[in-house]
Amino acid sequence: MTKLEFEIKELIVKDILEEICSRDLIEWAVSKLEDGFTGTNLSILAGLEYSTSIYETTGWFWKTLKEMGINYNKNNEILDDYAEELIRGIGAGRIQPREGVHKLDRLFSKTNYDSRYDLKTDIHDFQTIADALMMMDIGDEHFSVLCPGLEKTNVDKFIVDQALISMATKNITIPSNIYSEVYCNKCEFKGVPIKKIERKWYEKMGFLIGYPKRPKMFISKCPNCGSTDLLAVGTVEGQKRYLKEVYGIDLIQIKFASVEDLKRHEER
Repeated sequence: MTKLEFEIKELIVKDILEEICSRDLIEWAVSKLEDGFTGTNLSILAGLEYSTSIYETTGWFWKTLKEMGINYNKNNEILDDYAEELIRGIGAGRIQPREGVHKLDRLFSKTNYDSRYDLKTDIHDFQTIADALMMMDIGDEHFSVLCPGLEKTNVDKFIVDQALISMATKNITIPSNIYSEVYCNKCEFKGVPIKKIERKWYEKMGFLIGYPKRPKMFISKCPNCGSTDLLAVGTVEGQKRYLKEVYGIDLIQIKFASVEDLKRHEER
């Protein structure tokens, strides 16, 4: 998808989701004239006032697309195209990770709870990352509970890796039970861990001396060696390892392919 195609689809998606305003379309038209595009309808759109009715500006926008020889339909399919292009853009480095997550979160929020929209692309993981980033920004240190492996120092890399995983698994059906498994970093065991309740002696005896009973805390252990140094398959790092071991997919190769694909489209 070229830069122009992405810009146009982004505007159409905003129109579908009823988030578009006249200023968006007018400023886009002005930028296209500055890029060297010409056309009667494009010039008219660029010359409109920001106060112009959105119905009038969208009318000129669609006339401009027709004049440019671009034929897009205003339907739900374009939502999937846009979501997938956002993910590819994050993976290839064309879109800033946080910006991409914010846009995917907005798309998820608008489409997931409204039956008018049918978004087939799975972007739930990015919505979860958006929630974790919000917690991080307000100082809530429990953000890693939502996204294990996410740290303040690796936000961009974490998001890019999630985008590359989404690209890699687009045409792969991974068994759902896999996400309950772990890798043991000590003995290389892979499978379901055992879970034990562990408390300090004073936590166990607390109720005898008047302290409230603490909730049960489960500790996952390797059933083979008893180690707690485990890597959950459901985490970003766990998925990267699983994809490489089971499917021979290396995220570095996925990133390289997406960057090269982006370059070819931008040269067109």
